[in-house]
Amino acid sequence: ELWGGDALAALSRHPRVCRVAALGTVCAAELHTDDGGGYSSGAAREVTRHLQSRGVYTRPLGNVVYLMCSPFTAPEVCERMLGKLISCLDGGAA
Repeated sequence: ELWGGDALAALSRHPRVCRVAALGTVCAAELHTDDGGGYSSGAAREVTRHLQSRGVYTRPLGNVVYLMCSPFTAPEVCERMLGKLISCLDGGAA
């Protein structure tokens, strides 16, 4: 499992996250929002910008942040990406 481990569990319990789904090479974190969420929400955009400045490229879609890796990515790398996402959410990126 690429997205297994303590970091995925920690992300799923983060107060700014309402749901996490990981399957294969994709991990999706749905963020709590004040604007109702959905496709029209911009909640994930700022998080994505912050992560890009830290070398993690993600895809925002409404209030969901998508992390992707290749099938050959080491699980430790995925765990580091999740750690950077958690750090970003702790730091207050919108």
